Amino acid sequence: MKIPQSIFLRAYGGLLTMYPEPFRAKYETQLLDAARLQHAEHGDHGKLAAALAWDTLKGAWRENMRFPGSTNNFSYLGFAALFTVLLLGLYVGVQQRWRRGANHAPQQIVEQLRAGNTLLLTGAANEISSPQWLRSGQAFAATYDAQGNVLASNARLHGALPQPPRGIFHTMQQRGSYRVTWQPEWGVRIALTGEPLANGGFAVAGQGLARSEANTKSMAWFLLMMWVFMMLGLGLSAGTRKTAQNHRAG
Repeated sequence: MKIPQSIFLRAYGGLLTMYPEPFRAKYETQLLDAARLQHAEHGDHGKLAAALAWDTLKGAWRENMRFPGSTNNFSYLGFAALFTVLLLGLYVGVQQRWRRGANHAPQQIVEQLRAGNTLLLTGAANEISSPQWLRSGQAFAATYDAQGNVLASNARLHGALPQPPRGIFHTMQQRGSYRVTWQPEWGVRIALTGEPLANGGFAVAGQGLARSEANTKSMAWFLLMMWVFMMLGLGLSAGTRKTAQNHRAG
């Protein structure tokens, strides 16, 4: 997961507001500089954000215990930023896990094809553009020649043998194994896995992504509702606290 540096540092700066003022005055610049360097060097900004959020939560708790009189203890802005980063990290992690899970069955089929099990290519053909197949969790098998032309398959795309773009096979030849999302038309998204065969051709298998994408969408709505309720709760809490402060001041 990639996050633009400006957004990353702005979110991290919000997290730092959970520290008491004396600590921020002394160390905030150093912490931001360190985060900038880690952002430039780290490949997965989602994991880095989650790690920094956790470290900040622990550090802010410790420092606030040292400055119990601070008026900025775990500020609303800091908590909101922390909660947002954690929700984003959770979403990305689960979404990636579900997407990678769609490669398991195709990978097993490819290995069987490479072992010479051609029975996988026979039997009743599945129409892979149908919503039923896309949600079924079933995987299809296919073989292709050295140029990427389809030879045999137990699947059909509107009655024809499935023919992914030939550039996919060039990548398979270079990498030895390739996983990619194939979208032959709107609404049809398939997790493809392919590897070269000893005869110069290719073994390919695919599984529809409708089920994992539906799960991802449901999770996204759930996390969004959590975020909205969190923001409403913080707003209500902040309003109540300000009213109480004004009442004491008056």
